[in-house]
Amino acid sequence: AYWADRRSPAMHAGAWPGSHGVPLGEVSAVDPSRGRLDIDIGETRGEQPGRGDVLAIRREAREVASAPVGQIDRLVSGLLSVKGFHPDVLRSLRVGDQVYRMTDTAQERVSDAADVRKTDVQLHLETAGSGIARLVVSAQSVDGREIVAEAERETGLLAPLPAQRVIAQLSKTGGTPFRVVRVAVDEPVPSLGVASVNAMRREALETLSIRIGASGHREDVPVGHAPWFVKDPDGVLDPRDMLDPPEGRPSLPIVAHFWAWPADDRPACGADVYRLPARDLTDGGEPGRGAARLRLLKEAEPSARIFAVLPPGAPCGPEMETLLTELDGLRAEGLAGISSHSVDVHALPAIFVRSLEPGGNVLNARSFACHADKGLERICVSHETGGEDVLSVLEAASAQSRAEITLYGRVGAMFTQVCPVAGNACQDPANGICRGASFALRDDRGRQFPVVCHPGSCTADILSSAPIERFDLLEQLIRRCLSGGTPALGSTAWRFSFFDEPQEQRREWIGRLRRVLESAMAGKTRDADLQELRKQIKNEKDTLQ
Repeated sequence: AYWADRRSPAMHAGAWPGSHGVPLGEVSAVDPSRGRLDIDIGETRGEQPGRGDVLAIRREAREVASAPVGQIDRLVSGLLSVKGFHPDVLRSLRVGDQVYRMTDTAQERVSDAADVRKTDVQLHLETAGSGIARLVVSAQSVDGREIVAEAERETGLLAPLPAQRVIAQLSKTGGTPFRVVRVAVDEPVPSLGVASVNAMRREALETLSIRIGASGHREDVPVGHAPWFVKDPDGVLDPRDMLDPPEGRPSLPIVAHFWAWPADDRPACGADVYRLPARDLTDGGEPGRGAARLRLLKEAEPSARIFAVLPPGAPCGPEMETLLTELDGLRAEGLAGISSHSVDVHALPAIFVRSLEPGGNVLNARSFACHADKGLERICVSHETGGEDVLSVLEAASAQSRAEITLYGRVGAMFTQVCPVAGNACQDPANGICRGASFALRDDRGRQFPVVCHPGSCTADILSSAPIERFDLLEQLIRRCLSGGTPALGSTAWRFSFFDEPQEQRREWIGRLRRVLESAMAGKTRDADLQELRKQIKNEKDTLQ
C-alpha cells in the first residue's frame, strides 16, 4: 500500500497490533472444579499445542483470558482437554468462546538451540615443506566467495601427536565466531606439540576473521542522483558556499527547528539557522504560499539561513520529484538547503547545501566523520548519544561540518504515513479536518503526545510528551572551553526544537544562550544567564509533565 500510495484505514492493525496468534478451536466444555477446559479443534485445525504454550480465549474479538498450558489430554479425535487456567478464570468462560494458540514452546526451544551466529569453517593441517607445518582454514563470505587464511610453524623433534588428538585440538573454537565442520590432517602427522597446534589455530582463525570482515566492505564510490531527483542546471555547489559567511555570522550558530510553521505566523526569533518542514515551505494547495513564508522570514532575519526539513518517511518517485522541484524554485527566495532524517541525504541534488537530522543515528565520531566526508555542512548528533561519545564527535567536527546538538525541545516519537486523526480518509486532504486544529495522543498515565498533522500529504509527526534538555553537556563544554581544554565549542551549533512556544519566549531563550556562548568563547562566564535559562526551561518541562 505504501509503495502504490494506497493508504487507507484498512491498513490499520486494529485491536491486535502485536501477536494475533493462530486459531486453534473453540471452547466446548468448562469444568472449574477439576480445572479443565475442553477445546474442539476440529479435524482440519492446526497442530496440537504443547506443554507451556500460551492459549488465549477471545469473545467477540476481545480477549477474556490467557494462560500457559499445563496438562494436555486428547479425549477423542478433534477434542482436547487442557489444564492451566485458574478455576476463577474458567468460571468466566463460555462454550463457543474462540481459542487461539499464541506461542509454540517446542519450536522456540529448537530455535534458541540453533547456533546461527557462527560461521562454518574447514581446517586442513598439512606439511608445507621440510620442517614446516601449515594450517589452512577456509570459510565462505556472505556472497559465496571462499576466504582462506593460513598459519605456519616449524616442526620439532618430538614424536607426532595422534591424528585424533590433533583433530580434537583444532576443533576447539571456544568463544570464536566459528564452528568447525571439517578437519583434515595429512599423514604422516607433522611433529607438533599441543601448544603449537593451539597457537596455529588461534592465529589462522584471527586472520580469517579479519579477512571475512574486510570482505563485507565495498569501495566507496560517488553517490549518483536517483532518476527522480531534480536535475542540476548550474553544476555542483561550490563547497566554499557551504561555510558560514565570514561576515555577520557568529562563530557559534544557534538553530531554531520548528515541527510546524508557527500558528502566530511569526517564526523569526533571533536564530542564525532556521529549520522548517519542507511541506510548510511548499505551496500545499495555496499557490505562492511557500515563497511568501520565506520572504516573511528573510525580511525579519536577512542574514539567517533557512533549511527545508524533508519528512522522515521521505516520498519517492514522482512525488519526490515534485517536492524537490518546488524546493529548487525557492532557492531564489532565500532557501539555503535541505535537511534529511536519513542517509539518503547524500543522494540529494548537489545544488542544495545538505545536513542530517538526529534521525540519521550519528552516535560516535566514526559515523560523524563518514557524513562529514560526504560534504554535509551540519550533522545533528543523535539524542541518544551519551556525554563521552558527544565529546568524541566534537573532536571530529569542524567549522565546515558542525556538530549540531539539541539543547532543548521535543523529539519525534514517531512519523506515520497513516494519519491518526482521519486515517487518510479526508475528502479534501489539502484542507482536511486537521487543518488549523491541534491533536494529541494520551497514554494510560495521562501524558499528552502532540500530533503534528501535515494536510495534503496526510502524514503526521507524533512528538514526545515532554521536551528533552542537555544543559549538563553545555556546561561541561563551557568548562572545557574556559580551561583551554578540547574539544572547544567552536565546532558546535546549538538547536532549540520548537513546537508551540510563543515568539517572545523563543526570543528570550535564544538571546540568553547567545550571551552565554559568546562570553564562553571570549573566556568569560555568564552564570546568571545560563542558570536563568536552565530554570525557565526546567519550569517549561515541569509544566508539560
